[in-house]
Amino acid sequence: MAGQSSHSAVYRRLQGSLIRTLRLLPGSPQDPIRCILREVDLTRQNRSLNYQALSYVWGDPADTIPILVNGHEFHATRNLNDALRQLCQARKEFYEQEIWVDAVCINQEDLDEKSKQVPRMADIYSMANRVVIWLGCNSLEEEDVFRRGFECRSKLHELYVRNIASTGTSFHDWSYEETHPELDEAEKETMDIWPLMSRRPWFTRIWTVQEFCLAGDSSIFYAGAHSMTVGALKLWGNAGLASSSTSRNKTEMRTMFGRRMWFQDQLSLSATYSGGAFNVVSALLELIVRTGCVTTSVPHDRIYGLLALATQAPSAHCNLPEELQPNYLLSYESVCTTYAQFIISRTGDLRILLCSQNNLRGVPSWIPDFRYLGMIHTLDNPGTPSMASLSSDRNRLTVQGSLIGQCLKYIPPWNPTAENHTEEDLNFDARRYFQTVIISLVQQVSEFGNQSFDSALNEFVDLHVRRADDLTWFFKQENLDSSRLDFSDHFFKTIKSAMAYGKILLEDGIILDFVRQDTSVEPGDVVCMLKGSNLPSVLRPKGEVYELVGGCCSDFSRNYHSWIGGTREVIQFTLE
Repeated sequence: MAGQSSHSAVYRRLQGSLIRTLRLLPGSPQDPIRCILREVDLTRQNRSLNYQALSYVWGDPADTIPILVNGHEFHATRNLNDALRQLCQARKEFYEQEIWVDAVCINQEDLDEKSKQVPRMADIYSMANRVVIWLGCNSLEEEDVFRRGFECRSKLHELYVRNIASTGTSFHDWSYEETHPELDEAEKETMDIWPLMSRRPWFTRIWTVQEFCLAGDSSIFYAGAHSMTVGALKLWGNAGLASSSTSRNKTEMRTMFGRRMWFQDQLSLSATYSGGAFNVVSALLELIVRTGCVTTSVPHDRIYGLLALATQAPSAHCNLPEELQPNYLLSYESVCTTYAQFIISRTGDLRILLCSQNNLRGVPSWIPDFRYLGMIHTLDNPGTPSMASLSSDRNRLTVQGSLIGQCLKYIPPWNPTAENHTEEDLNFDARRYFQTVIISLVQQVSEFGNQSFDSALNEFVDLHVRRADDLTWFFKQENLDSSRLDFSDHFFKTIKSAMAYGKILLEDGIILDFVRQDTSVEPGDVVCMLKGSNLPSVLRPKGEVYELVGGCCSDFSRNYHSWIGGTREVIQFTLE
């Protein structure tokens, strides 16, 4: 936690709609940061509200520096201390200004207060005069890049404005392929800043996702002493996207602002389900999927860190249901269980059952680990409505679905050995895996279906390798056949990601990818298509009930409709 000392002296319990803000006090650069806390009424009727909100990454909780809060020592993380120090140096803007900082303004040792303040994050950031985004300090090398980049920024801006004035077009009107030679020289210096910024930890944390989405264009980025408003940075980024900068920098620029633009669009979408509680659930699930790669320090925050955005959607138009209220007093397993039970009982959406990993302990097998839900989740709607029901003790889940087949054989995923560090070694290891394990599997499939090996090989590549960056064009050029098993290095570079999944061979010769990373499939496990889901599930018979093992994925469009209905019998499965 950011603060460990004298909490009883620093804080008193917040009442009603009150929050705390801090005010930085003048001091010399050699002195510890000094600030005072005050309580303010956070309501939209309070016309006197005047504060800024800090968005930052806490950093290593063990690496702290003492600051003074209300005259008492408070241990702030080094990154927070650096942020406050930078704000102190910008005297004109921040001295005597009210600032909201989560680590200080929320008593992090009071879990009850924390649970009550977390749902208010949307209001805190959206009602702030401005959000100050701290990306961290710069190394000497980074500082040189930023210095040269910002020196060229004014020149670049002048050139863009002059070009727009002469052509009558905006940045958005320029074609990505269009080049502007007169801008290239200045642009090369400025574009070097983008990868330095986008690789900062701030862009990978769950809380900063919602903070950035709720920040207005007048909000400001700080990277060391260098600053720029979100609006100016967005304008700069649009110009870079339309220019001749390298594709690597373009990708990083799109990542920076693409997520924010998408979230802001979602806030105004119409309802997906009827009823406010349904809309909150729908929005939350989509937010979890869209943020599959972000990280958290506290596992609860994988869910709680997105609630503010989920409840901001106009289509939700309701208070957060009681069952979904943040509660840090509960274990993470209890939080996942409560959310899963609520979502399934209210919406019948079984897509949440399938995650790429599950580290929960002491819960039913069908309770998902929400930290890994976004890794394999697809945004497609369930093929058919669910008829799921919970037992009286809410531990057993009864669902309906169609049996696809029984597992005959399981091939573990390609797992390169630790000593394979070089690209050449990895390609060699992948080649060996493919030419032994995978080719053996394809041979078995060809015998099942009474088809030639070449036909089975091409079908395997078509169904299981195309998802490796969707390079279907390459395989058409490769013209795969059994006489060309010594494939090129380019082939193995392309399919390595596809071989990262385990392969399930069913009794009728169908091969499916098993996406769970922390367990395996056993012969005798069954694969079924559950109503309310959009991917096949692997179930393990346990007497009269089943254990959920994980999910499958593949390009199974040719079988999809027969799997979810058609002539297949719909049967019940009870999961526990």
